[in-house]
Amino acid sequence: MSKEKLDFITTVFPHAEKIIQYATEDNLEKLFEQAQQKVNYELTEAQFE
Repeated sequence: MSKEKLDFITTVFPHAEKIIQYATEDNLEKLFEQAQQKVNYELTEAQFE
């Protein structure tokens, strides 16, 4: 996984830094997708406030 993706994950989920070293590539991809969904959700929420 690229450093940019890892940085994105730890920006969205700061606690994830502790587990990244133990995660498989598949786990990291899923975590990246969840981080994207969280950001998209928060942006959508902010638009309607």
